[in-house]
Amino acid sequence: MILLFYKVMIDVLPNQPVKLVPEIQPATPAVSNVRSVASRTLVKDLRLSITDEYGNHTGINLVGTIVATIKGFHEEDTDTPLFIGKIRTLEFPFVNGSAEITVNVYIFW
Repeated sequence: MILLFYKVMIDVLPNQPVKLVPEIQPATPAVSNVRSVASRTLVKDLRLSITDEYGNHTGINLVGTIVATIKGFHEEDTDTPLFIGKIRTLEFPFVNGSAEITVNVYIFW
């Protein structure tokens, strides 16, 4: 019996970008209304990347801004937390298909 093997070379390319995902899944944020800054930390270090529907990294040509917004359950909710500086929205640069959030993101009640 003779076995023949043929080597076939293929180049697999990622598909269209469909979702923004963390490279390492962070723990579920739990924030409390206390004076301690450590208890108000929402994000310490986070890297987000664009992937296709199969989880392949894609969008290396994409550049823009990631906008993080705190919203209440209802639009008229006034008792929702804010980011430090009493703002609802923060922006982070998005370059080559990924964004690094390296500043600590705190919230304020």
